[in-house]
Amino acid sequence: MVRKILRCPNCKKDIHVKGTYNAGFGDEGFLYCNKDSTVLTFNAYDEDYQRLVPRKMPWPPRAGGDLTIREQRLIERHLRPCPCGGRFKFGNKPHCPFCGKSIEKLLDCIHYVVIKRNIDGDKTPIWKKS
Repeated sequence: MVRKILRCPNCKKDIHVKGTYNAGFGDEGFLYCNKDSTVLTFNAYDEDYQRLVPRKMPWPPRAGGDLTIREQRLIERHLRPCPCGGRFKFGNKPHCPFCGKSIEKLLDCIHYVVIKRNIDGDKTPIWKKS
């Protein structure tokens, strides 16, 4: 984990980051909320995840994974909504908590950033009941 301050390329405000993490080292999947800066994380070996897409790493191909668009949508449909009411999707970008614009350019595709809230799938139920 690296604590730091990012400067939003749009509004130029300082974003105090709780941590920047490398998902590739931990076999971790991550998705951002479309409404706030919450990031949801889960392990590639999570039973529910493996039931949906067996033996697949939880990243899109551009990030070195092998999830198809169809598989990404399947996973998204099975996730509980964010506490703010938003939805977690693979296509959501990290965004500035002040102006709401994307800060994706400040990160590469296998790192995720925790600004305020991280919902950890190992500690919190993230999957909808079937």
